[in-house]
Amino acid sequence: MCERLTRKFGSRFAISDAEVLEVGKTSWSEIVVRCRMYGESDAEVFRDGRKHGWSTTRTLQSLAHPMRADFLEPISRLHPVEALVSAPFLGAFAALRYAFWVRKSVDG
Repeated sequence: MCERLTRKFGSRFAISDAEVLEVGKTSWSEIVVRCRMYGESDAEVFRDGRKHGWSTTRTLQSLAHPMRADFLEPISRLHPVEALVSAPFLGAFAALRYAFWVRKSVDG
């Protein structure tokens, strides 16, 4: 997304180390929409990166990103009991993100 906005509008971005640990409620349909947006963005970044000659290491980092960002990192911050309780949801979230990535890659 950042790369696309930079190309289209000349936007500039900075990466922050800030963390937000979300607390709240949302509906499953809102979660699916969020996963769709993330997955489509993952597909676009991956496609553009490969087109511009990403190395094998960078390609693998991109492929692993949803699992790392939405499953491994959150799980690692939790108490073991909380991690066990949260793992099915976080796994489903990451899997949905990958599913939408694949769908975007296939559909174009």
